[in-house]
Amino acid sequence: MDERASFIHDSAVRSATPQPPPYDHLLTGHEHRRQDRCWRPRGTEDWLLMHTLSGSVRVALPDRELLLGSGDTVLYQPGAPQDFGGDASTASWEVVWAHFVPRPDWLELIRWSEVAPGLLHTWAPKSTLLDRIEACLLEADRLAVSGLPRAHRLALNALETALLWLDILNPARRCLDSRVVEAVEYLSHNLHRRVPVGELAHAVHLSPSRLAHLFREETGLAPRGYAERQRLGRAMQLLEVTLLPVNEVARQAGFESQFYFAARFKKLTGRTPSAFRSWKATAPGSEPKGDEGRREHDGRHGE
Repeated sequence: MDERASFIHDSAVRSATPQPPPYDHLLTGHEHRRQDRCWRPRGTEDWLLMHTLSGSVRVALPDRELLLGSGDTVLYQPGAPQDFGGDASTASWEVVWAHFVPRPDWLELIRWSEVAPGLLHTWAPKSTLLDRIEACLLEADRLAVSGLPRAHRLALNALETALLWLDILNPARRCLDSRVVEAVEYLSHNLHRRVPVGELAHAVHLSPSRLAHLFREETGLAPRGYAERQRLGRAMQLLEVTLLPVNEVARQAGFESQFYFAARFKKLTGRTPSAFRSWKATAPGSEPKGDEGRREHDGRHGE
């Protein structure tokens, strides 16, 4: 039998899938499905997110089918026809899903590619970023039924975090390569020390030369220069919101030498750390006017 014909049944002999039950804030699920299918010709009144953890699913469109697998996420907007089911070529389809009504500020995060009227799609390659996205979606599912105080708010926050991570990979906007995102995260967890390029490259499964080229292409800075910018940003925060001595600020920001820290800090901001702290105390709305603060990051100042 034609595979398409076996999946998309004649609507005259197919019963529509029931609407989701009433819920407060969020309705979620984590399931292993086989070839059971969902068909809601008029969709639902809310949004439906489905993320494939393993296996594959066939999604029917007006003129074709999509075969989606691990890392694929789809969003059905309210009223969009829903027609999908597990693919016969895999033993099961593992999916985590959520029915929800997005907060107004979420709409900016879900401007994904539209593959059919009312059906949006995005994809995340296998990476630590995908692991993070899936962990957030599964956490949202666990929290939604946990019975904890404020469980619905915790679950919505987990879902929002997943959407924020997915937005990083959104091809509709300028986004970082997922391997660069992993490298940035690795650096952010190790700002207290200098990370060799070889170690960073190993962590994101690239050669040192390929990582250095890709990182500079994506961020405008070499990894070492990028990490130093992050340390200096941390130092600015400490100088502004704490009374720590400058040498302790330097240490907590990951600088072994207070003198090197002071020189690099002045290069960036145009002020010594002590002068920056005094200036921030009297003019908190002002912006630094250092050499590098006056021009765009073009990568020439990275080390």
